[in-house]
Amino acid sequence: MDFYDYATTHDLTRRAGLTNDTPAAFYRQLQAAAYVERTRGVQGMAVEFNRYQSELNWSLAGRPYYKLWPAIIPLLAGVGIDVPVDYLRLPSPAFLVRFPMQDNPLRVDDEHVVRSILVNDGENDAGERRMFLWIDVGELHDGWPVLTFCQLDCVPGIAIEEAFDRLPRQNPPGLHVPRELQADCLRVVVSVCFLATGADRLIEPEVLSKDLARYLDARKRDSAAAERLVEKAKRRGKVGWHIGQHERVLHLSRPEGHGDANGSIHGPLRYQHQRRAHFRLLSAGRVTFVRQATVRPDLPPPERAAGYRVQA
Repeated sequence: MDFYDYATTHDLTRRAGLTNDTPAAFYRQLQAAAYVERTRGVQGMAVEFNRYQSELNWSLAGRPYYKLWPAIIPLLAGVGIDVPVDYLRLPSPAFLVRFPMQDNPLRVDDEHVVRSILVNDGENDAGERRMFLWIDVGELHDGWPVLTFCQLDCVPGIAIEEAFDRLPRQNPPGLHVPRELQADCLRVVVSVCFLATGADRLIEPEVLSKDLARYLDARKRDSAAAERLVEKAKRRGKVGWHIGQHERVLHLSRPEGHGDANGSIHGPLRYQHQRRAHFRLLSAGRVTFVRQATVRPDLPPPERAAGYRVQA
């Protein structure tokens, strides 16, 4: 399976032969220029400043990434995230979510699909926590990527989706990425955060292709040997994880007005149905992932009910 990657401003400038600077030196210059332009009233410079900081933080963190496999994307895009933003923690200061080149359901149109999302845990001008999302859908301007910019205003005590909707929305010229698709991307990112800081088997570290068979064997017999193969991959620049590589997720679409946020259908049950996967805040302050589940599997399957359809 092939996955999209993310090319930073430093990557593209270096490939064009326009810089030999390290990422730190390169972004310091860009941020200084953006700050000057911002003081002159040039629109968009604050956004560019934050983009440079996000790319720098990702570079300094070792460019960690998470590859989402096709079967898991619809589940994570529709997962329940009714959790206070206080409990949202990134697995690293910045990370990248990489989407597959085939069978990716998160699309803008026939040409543009969500390729990657760069995520950064930062601050606003007042030093308050703000989380930034940079969504790449393959749009280009003069050969340079055009990103959709989203942010969470992480005010303590409010829900994650409320934090997402607090700030003015960016309406850049060019391709329009629907807000609904942006919200799907948010749920994916939040899911990655909670899964990566938990211990769910949906996540597996990436190893070198030639070491995969040895890793799978060592994972069952010798955890220390398996960890050495993971560290070897990291030294080669593969600071990555797979999410949902071995999953086959069943998704149920149902008529509106027949259930609650977690997919529970009210009234007497006549058919089995799928309960929506969601994240739950436990009393100990830990967030746990509650998997999608079939409710009343002893009842007839829902595809026999009018208005229901099952998607494998």
